[in-house]
Amino acid sequence: MSQPLILGWEEWIALPGIGLPAIKAKVDTGAKTSALHAHLIEPFGPPGQQRVRFLVHPAPGRDGIEVACEAPLKEYREVASSNGGRETRAVIETDVAIGGDRWTIEITLTNRASMAYRMLIGRQALAHGVLVDPAGSFHQPRLSYRAYDGLQAARETPVHRALAIAVLTRRPKSATIARLEAAARRLGQHLDVLDVATLEVALDRSGRLTRGGRALPHYDAVVPRVGAGKGAAFANACVRQLEAQGSLSLNPSDALERLRNPALVAQLLDRVRLSSAAGRLSDAGAAGAARDAGLTYDDEVSGGRGGEVLRCLVVGGHVAAIAEAQGGRLLTNRTGMTGAVAKMARRAAQALGLGLAAVDIDRGSGRVRGVSALPALGAFESVCGVGAAAQVLAAVEARVRGRAPAASVVGEVVA
Repeated sequence: MSQPLILGWEEWIALPGIGLPAIKAKVDTGAKTSALHAHLIEPFGPPGQQRVRFLVHPAPGRDGIEVACEAPLKEYREVASSNGGRETRAVIETDVAIGGDRWTIEITLTNRASMAYRMLIGRQALAHGVLVDPAGSFHQPRLSYRAYDGLQAARETPVHRALAIAVLTRRPKSATIARLEAAARRLGQHLDVLDVATLEVALDRSGRLTRGGRALPHYDAVVPRVGAGKGAAFANACVRQLEAQGSLSLNPSDALERLRNPALVAQLLDRVRLSSAAGRLSDAGAAGAARDAGLTYDDEVSGGRGGEVLRCLVVGGHVAAIAEAQGGRLLTNRTGMTGAVAKMARRAAQALGLGLAAVDIDRGSGRVRGVSALPALGAFESVCGVGAAAQVLAAVEARVRGRAPAASVVGEVVA
């Protein structure tokens, strides 16, 4: 770049190396890493020469325009968000073209379905000679999404293939697992049930999760069905390993770790103005108050103590069912209740970063009595008459295919 290239805070760019002739990007010097909205991210190829294929919807609100892309896979990398959380992403290198200039940048692939810009340019991509005008926009020539009209790859025929989904559990023969397997068959998805007791994490820099001495294949997504009891640390390590291999987790490993700290859960709920049963924490009584809150994911259902407890099944950011609960059992279908309870449950699950949860609300006080990452899907199906297992897999598919944002802790997620 002989002359400085001046960019505004938003610009039209092209990524010609992966077949994207026009995409509107946000230039953000506060973000270190560049990010591209992608879904169905799938590594392939032999070790040492791995590549990654993925689908991109370059035009927000026009998901019919879908481009199939492919590039060498550089690595998987943990990327920090604005709230201090971390996400493991696939990293590629490709050329970016802006105006008359073109150079190679690193790009992480992630779900940006909830973002206004499908591409974010971080400061690592701003090569020497690039100047950013934070008060201006579109200093460089404007492009158009009409560039996709004649491209074979962008025809309005979305790519659909059966998803490979892993279910991580210590109870492979449970009724919930059977329901998930049956729902997967109906939906045409491939479900692999992974018994935690048969797995090993390879600490040889390969990033492998093995079973019976053999490396597991790539999974598009993982649904953790593991508790906080004995062996929870290893189970969460298995979830992290799958995430590092590019699998989307409906309940991410960091969210499961947070649930092991009831005091932190109470604080996160308080941050979104939700009262918990803990009431308050102090040095003298923090452990007991947090324990009394019931804010754990130890069992398939969280415990309800005293008064009428409404248990809400939250799947993919939506409340699929509400039931009256007592002593850990669901009694009566309350799904048709006012939306206030459902709103509280959605906010609680979002605050904790859970894509699948049972949230107990005390109907009298409006306090959160418990949160579980192991909702009893069969109980909700029997009492409330909902296809809970199918909704779980539909939520997984929506996120993998980029039609729904990932669950996140309070705070805007950036690259």
